[in-house]
Amino acid sequence: MNECVSVCSLLGVNFICSFLIGARTYAGASRTVVYASLMHGDTQFSYCRDKETGIIVEVTLIQGSTSATYKATSTNIWQASSPPPLTLPTISTETLSISISAAVAAAIITTTLQNTKKAKLMKKKSQTLSSFSTHSLVSS
Repeated sequence: MNECVSVCSLLGVNFICSFLIGARTYAGASRTVVYASLMHGDTQFSYCRDKETGIIVEVTLIQGSTSATYKATSTNIWQASSPPPLTLPTISTETLSISISAAVAAAIITTTLQNTKKAKLMKKKSQTLSSFSTHSLVSS
């Protein structure tokens, strides 16, 4: 927001004034607003005015530790913006193909290694079992 700060005088009383122009959301839509704030002692009065329509969309009064704010939450003057539709991240066909291929290759390699280890273990068990049987027959 662009800010302008100055000292204003109203009926012989000096106020610190600040003005801003920027975008804020009111009544469900992003609006360009003019924000003005007047301060004198411990009292601050501020408001936001819709730049296009001139409608005051927010008013705040602060005095000491007490404050009150009024804010436009709905209107028939402008349409509320609808939220953007939920979109899923996009992945290129090549990236998807490579990812699937890598996953399948990893699964094949893992399965092959597990089966090879099982086969070697089974062969070793059968050799141990046959040598035990042969040794038992020779001793008798």
